[in-house]
Amino acid sequence: MTNKEVEKPSKGSTAVLVFCGLTVGLVVVHVLLRGSYPPGHPIRLLVTSLMGLGFASFIFLYTRMLANMDEYQRQIQLYALAIAFPLSLVTAWAIGYFRAEGLLAGRDPRDLPLVLLIPYAIGFAAAWLKYR
Repeated sequence: MTNKEVEKPSKGSTAVLVFCGLTVGLVVVHVLLRGSYPPGHPIRLLVTSLMGLGFASFIFLYTRMLANMDEYQRQIQLYALAIAFPLSLVTAWAIGYFRAEGLLAGRDPRDLPLVLLIPYAIGFAAAWLKYR
C-alpha cells in the first residue's frame, strides 16, 4: 500500500464505532435524565436497559473485530490497552480518594466508565503515533 492509498474501515469496525457512539450517547441522555426523573421511572429504566444492551453489543462486536484483525492491527490495540489499563486504574483510584476527601463529592460514580474512555483514547493515540 502506498502513502496515497487509504485503508477503508471494515464493516466490523463501523459497527463497533456505531455501538460505541450509541452507548456514549445513551450515557449522556441518562445523565441528563437523572435530574428530571426519579430512580425507577420507566423512562430511566428504558434508557438504562438500552445503555446496557448497547455496551454489551459493543463489547461483543469489538471482540469479533479483534479476532478478524491482522497481527499489526492487534499489536496497535494491545499497545493502546497496555497504556489504558494502568491509566484507568490510577484514574479510578485517584477519583475514589478525592471523593473521600470531598473534592469530587458532587460527582456521580456512575460517570466513571465515561471518564475511563480518556485513557484508552490516550493509549490509542500513542499506539497510532508509534506504529504509523
